[in-house]
Formats: sequence, C-alpha cells, structure tokens
Amino acid sequence: MTPEVFFLVLLAAFLHALWNALVKVDGDGMSSMAVIVTIQAAIAILLIAFVPVPGASGWPFLLGAAVLHTGYRLFLVESYRFGDLGRVYPIARGSSPLIVAVLAVAFVGETTDPQSLAAIFIISIGIMSLSLTRGLDRARDGRAVALALATGTFAAVYTIVDGLGARHAGSASAYMIWVSLLDAVAFLPVAQFGRRGALWPSSAKRWTAGAIAGVTGSVAYWLIVWALTIAPMASVSALRATSIGFAVVFGVVFLKEPVTALRSVSAIAIAAGTAMLKFGK
Repeated sequence: MTPEVFFLVLLAAFLHALWNALVKVDGDGMSSMAVIVTIQAAIAILLIAFVPVPGASGWPFLLGAAVLHTGYRLFLVESYRFGDLGRVYPIARGSSPLIVAVLAVAFVGETTDPQSLAAIFIISIGIMSLSLTRGLDRARDGRAVALALATGTFAAVYTIVDGLGARHAGSASAYMIWVSLLDAVAFLPVAQFGRRGALWPSSAKRWTAGAIAGVTGSVAYWLIVWALTIAPMASVSALRATSIGFAVVFGVVFLKEPVTALRSVSAIAIAAGTAMLKFGK
C-alpha cells in the first residue's frame, strides 16, 4: 500500500468516526440516517453530470451494494438503539476486516503478505477488545453479539462488492455517485415503512448535524471506494476500521470518558497494527 493511499484511508477512517459520532449523539438514529442518506443523494445528483455512466458489468455490483448498504444501515441503527453499544459495536467493526480477508482470498483471489495479515489480526483484536472495557456480563448477551456480528458481516460483504463494483464500473467516482443514488432509493422507503411515516425530523439542529455527517460520510466513502480499486481489500478494510480508535479519542478528549487500562492496551494494539500495515509490503 503506497503512502498516499495509507494516509487517505486513515483520513476516511477519521471522517467515518466523525459522522458516526454525530449519529450516536442523536436520540433518533433512523431519522438521522435518513437525513444522511438524503444529503448524500443530493450531492450525487449535483455531481452526476461530471462522471461517466458505469460500465454494464458494474451494474450488478451497484444494485447488490445498495441492498447490502441498506441492510448495514438498518443493523447499525438497531445497534445504536442498544444501551451496550459501546461494548458490542466494536465487535462489528473489528470482525469486518477478518471476514474481508477471508472473502478476498476465497472469491477475489487476493493474496496478503504475512506482515499485513498479522497487522489485520492485531487491529481487529484491538478493536474488538474495546467491547470489554465496561465488563463482560452484558457483552455476552446473545442478541447483542449476534447483532454486532451481523453488522460486521454486512460491512465485510459490501466492502468486497464495492471494491469489485468500482473496478468493473471503470471509475471509482462514478461508482460512488451512482451507488449513493441507489442507496437512497433502497433505504428511504424501507425506513419510511418501518417508522410508519414518522421519519423526517423537524429539528433544524438535527438537519444541520445530518448535513455535516452526510458530507463527511460522502468524502470518507469516496476515499474508501477509490482505495479499494488500487489496494488490497483486507488492508483497506482494516485501516478503515481504525475509525473506532478515532471514536475512542473523541470520547476521551471531548466527552471526558475515562482512560482505562484495557482501553489503553486496545489503542496501543490498533496503533501497532496500523504501523505494521504502513511499513509492510
């Protein structure tokens, strides 16, 4: 992975943590997600004239990605509804790179050098260990763990689909813009039905936060899709998952959350794995 790809994926991870933080502090995750998806679709409409129409071989991946993104968002919102999110959600982000590594080898034929594989494993374990920072009791709850793993599986599968789709579409920018439109078409009716029409927030503050999250999310997603076209998918997924590390920093610095011994060890593991990816082959 070249230095520019490495640092831009880290930037994407930072932006991903930022927009997730905006969703987490909102009391209505579904409405926030609807605003984000709408803003991203609006951005896509503004930019669609400047990108080519994706190639024919890219459309099956675009349609599949829209379905997978919708499933991911629904499980993500449901995760945020749980009080033990801080323990369970890291399982979703941490498990995803490991699943991507297996899928990339099995279905894409990618190979990863031993150092990068070790780095992916260390990052994943470091992230998942954050789920234990408040104790083991509720983290063992079967429903919560199943929800987290389902979210991680959606993230892993759509990472593979996005990577292949962007390559087949012939342009990462075209893929990102068209899939943003299809995401809105797929997600918003499902969310509207699930909320029985009471979906859109009336608060200007929520729309402002949603707009910020939508813009940062679009930039982060574009960077990831671009990286997936030129770098190993498992490594990109692992670096993207370091967003959890940024989220921990946000919590400590801005929310004055305590710095526990286990949280410190987790942060060191994430940093060590990231450094291994940077200096790997």
